[in-house]
Amino acid sequence: PAAATSVVAASSGEHIRMRALPEPQEGAQPPPPPGVSFASVDDDVLAAAAAGSSSSSTGDVGSASSAPAAGSNAAAAAAAAATGASEDSGTGSFASGGSVDDAGSGVSSTAGGGRGGGGGTASTLPVSFVASRSMDVNLSGLWEKDAAASQEYEAMLDVLELGGLQKVTARLIDGIDILHDEERFEVGFVTVVPFFRVTERSRFRGTSAMMRRDLRSGQQTAVAARMPGGVRVELSWGAPLAGGLAEEYVVSQEGDELAVTSSIDIGGRQAAATQIYRRSNRKKSDFLASKRSLYGSLEDVLRSQEKKYGKINY
Repeated sequence: PAAATSVVAASSGEHIRMRALPEPQEGAQPPPPPGVSFASVDDDVLAAAAAGSSSSSTGDVGSASSAPAAGSNAAAAAAAAATGASEDSGTGSFASGGSVDDAGSGVSSTAGGGRGGGGGTASTLPVSFVASRSMDVNLSGLWEKDAAASQEYEAMLDVLELGGLQKVTARLIDGIDILHDEERFEVGFVTVVPFFRVTERSRFRGTSAMMRRDLRSGQQTAVAARMPGGVRVELSWGAPLAGGLAEEYVVSQEGDELAVTSSIDIGGRQAAATQIYRRSNRKKSDFLASKRSLYGSLEDVLRSQEKKYGKINY
């Protein structure tokens, strides 16, 4: 229902202005037919969606698919930006450079957990595990999302003013693949969406620039800093919708659980949520295969999301 000037109620009850999705363009590719499973969305469908999308873009710090052709549901759902965990970096209105130095001085964890919840304002619930306080943790590896232990981030999607298909993509991020060493902190988002291949690459020394995770014009900057038990990444961007996002990755003492707390601030509108992940002992391909089998067809996914979140505006 959102036109360019529509005002709608966010998950938190706040009224915010929402931006409409572009009108379909002539010749745009249609979505896969009913009954097509994620497992079978391969070369043919990939080629159709790729024809409606511009080629992927890689910056100094990250890679992300460019915006899809308007009206192509398959391409849009795949290449659309995610959040709380999503496109090429991004987090709360924080200045680049951060408040944490390489030694992690003066910073305490705000990682939070909680069951369900809408991630209203910038507040989170305590995590269920004891967080590590070490400055030498390594978060590298595949992490599978524990949906039952995670907070929903609908309010964050509303603050970002994402369209319906972008929200669908964000909700289908089921894991993260992390590369963490002395120089860099890279997060790849793991999803069954066949065209959403996004890795955010930030550095511990210096600021990196990359495509915005909401796929709007301009770039965002990112910087990583060590903190007790993990890493804090801060991102910021200018107009349109100038703001920023901060994400804290904090691991448990045992090293098998990870809390990722995301806090966004755009023009004073704030939201936060915490996602809980379990360290995986599976190959990424096996993990994705299990998710494809669970989700079934693309039509099943859209129907399920409309039942839970309401009508999807294409």
